[in-house]
Amino acid sequence: MNGDFLKTVGLMIVIAIVIYFAFRVMNELIPRLQETFTENIEGLTTLSNSKNNLGSSFNGVAGNAATYSKKIEGQTAKMIDGMLIPKYRSDYESVLLNLEHFHNANLLNKLLNYNLNDPTKSSEELSDIVKHHDNVVQSLNNAMKFLDSQ
Repeated sequence: MNGDFLKTVGLMIVIAIVIYFAFRVMNELIPRLQETFTENIEGLTTLSNSKNNLGSSFNGVAGNAATYSKKIEGQTAKMIDGMLIPKYRSDYESVLLNLEHFHNANLLNKLLNYNLNDPTKSSEELSDIVKHHDNVVQSLNNAMKFLDSQ
């Protein structure tokens, strides 16, 4: 009898733990779902209003472009301010130069270790390696130009 009692108590504890974790997950999941549904419903409401009132209140993609542009501009300004470019300019330049040197060394290593005798590898793979390198170097140059413009 004592063993049955312990089994019952143990089962109740396990059930309580499962219920606790279920409610915990639900408490995290429900706000996310509400937010998602609210955004979708607001979007549908805006869309239906704009379809019904095609006059001066039409609020389509083009109508929101200026607002969207301002948001991007604000986020960019915050990001640039947070980087403290005037203070850390030389450090950022060093990072970009070191990344370029690293990538050049990596390219050289890949080219020197490329097995031309392997029939499964094609010349296109070699071209892709070089194209990828060119894209990375161009991106680093663009970042350096941006840094110089600040």
